[in-house]
Amino acid sequence: MCDPVTIVGFALSAASTYMQQQSAEAQADHANKIAEAEAANATQATLNDYQQSALRDIEEQQAASQESRTAAEEARAARATARVASGEAGVSGLSIDALEREYAAQNLRNQDVITSNLAMRQRQSAQDRKAINTTGRSRVNQAAASQQLAPSRLGAALQIGAAGLNPRGIQNKQSVKRNSLSIPAQQNVRR
Repeated sequence: MCDPVTIVGFALSAASTYMQQQSAEAQADHANKIAEAEAANATQATLNDYQQSALRDIEEQQAASQESRTAAEEARAARATARVASGEAGVSGLSIDALEREYAAQNLRNQDVITSNLAMRQRQSAQDRKAINTTGRSRVNQAAASQQLAPSRLGAALQIGAAGLNPRGIQNKQSVKRNSLSIPAQQNVRR
């Protein structure tokens, strides 16, 4: 039969292992909740960056459209001014036609520059969105990598079982029996 010291030692070992298991599970659960929150924040940050990029694209398209309308209006006004001035001066013919063609050509060059600049900004925005996507994925993956597995309950059970079969406990029990047998002999020697 087991002596009370061994039973108490086993019970304390089992309780300690149980508490360690519970603490490790709580820590893993807490770390996983933090990782999930970080992943959600990373996803939201990526969506916000996408929305900001899309808004910037819309604003740039509107600005280019306004710039295009302004350039066209300026070209029409310049041609009209040239017609009026030539009419008042009594000038007509090829020189006036050439001047109007020059104003129209200048307007086309302006429109081409506006369109080209907008296309370059749109290509840059597409590259920015690729970078936003990559950064967002990296943040989510980093958060996912910080998740922890809960400790194995089987491991805790084996640890408790091993505490019950601990050879030191058996040796301590045998040494206690030896000491209890030899104590009276030592007492006799001292007297």
